[in-house]
Amino acid sequence: ITVDAAIDRIPVFVRRGAILPTQGAAKSTEAVRQDSLILEVYSGSSGAGRFYEDDGRSLDYQNGQLAITQFKMKATSTLIQLTVNTGEGTFKGQPQNRIYVSKFHLIEAAPDSVKTADRVLPVFNSKSDLLFGKMGSYYDSNRKILWTKLRVSIHQDFTITISGKKLLTSVADVHRVTAGFLLYQNYPNPFNAMTTIRYKLPKLVYVTLTIYNVQGRKITVIIEGEQKAGIHSIQWKANRFPSGLYLYRLEAGDFVKNGKMILLK
Repeated sequence: ITVDAAIDRIPVFVRRGAILPTQGAAKSTEAVRQDSLILEVYSGSSGAGRFYEDDGRSLDYQNGQLAITQFKMKATSTLIQLTVNTGEGTFKGQPQNRIYVSKFHLIEAAPDSVKTADRVLPVFNSKSDLLFGKMGSYYDSNRKILWTKLRVSIHQDFTITISGKKLLTSVADVHRVTAGFLLYQNYPNPFNAMTTIRYKLPKLVYVTLTIYNVQGRKITVIIEGEQKAGIHSIQWKANRFPSGLYLYRLEAGDFVKNGKMILLK
């Protein structure tokens, strides 16, 4: 397996069909919200996973004070079903309700519908709107991720059913879409006042190259328009910007890649 990765990142490989329960970053276990859970679903023909939890503070788990929740998923190109079973076991301080935020990766197109039981989830226009809302779904077409949010009792099984004309992106599809695209490290780096960014396009495609500061605020767009296949380069003059870390982002069709560069004056 060959992966194009930035020098400061280590690629993580995940099996298709994996369901990974995660939490947001926190300064300590005291700050972790036990009433919320993020499920990273790497859609495949089938998959399963489970979530272990206890009170996180005592040794009561040694006496059986713990809970395990099972997940399972099955999918075709037009239908995906994720089922979360009732948790088995109890422990002190266990939440009675939980917010499930599910991220379905490798979703080719926006679904026709997202349901739980007989209820169709409302569709949001942005991830932030979804996360601040009570329940619903949002499709990120750039990252090919479908987000869903539900609040349910831990004593209740539930199934999320996603329907569409073509949902799953096959491994072959991913390779076909992104093969031949490359974003190179800028040179020189670090740089003083001016640097060159190079990238490779395998076909005619609409390209956007954007510069962001370290806070994620857009600084400038230096390329925006259709470009032919080949290796392209562009110089960025940063005379009017302060020293620091900057990010550059190439978007070319379905290909999206970020790089980091350091301006030193």
